[in-house]
Amino acid sequence: MIIEEWIQAIFETTKEMNETLIHGNFERFEVLLNEREALMRQVDSYKADIPDFTYSQKAKHQLKKAFQIDQKIQALLKKNIDDVKISINRIKKNKQLSNMYQSYIKQTNGIFVDAKK
Repeated sequence: MIIEEWIQAIFETTKEMNETLIHGNFERFEVLLNEREALMRQVDSYKADIPDFTYSQKAKHQLKKAFQIDQKIQALLKKNIDDVKISINRIKKNKQLSNMYQSYIKQTNGIFVDAKK
């Protein structure tokens, strides 16, 4: 059945998303996320066409495992977002501090001439 293949592909894509996120490959993660979304749409449209559709036990099991992996992915993404927010705040603070002292270093090279009167 074709839906079994789609669900298997969703599971495999979710596993690969987890690995790419662990390794910090965010571009590949985004590509995989889009692929998984397309597969999920295919499954949803297939289910909508069949009124009394039910998943097989294997499909249910794979979807459950994919959901568990997805929960881990969400936790990793939240951690990454928090880390980025902290880094952005640190950069903003450093920028403010450097701007405070920048007026003192505008004149870095020049000559001061003292003239007697």
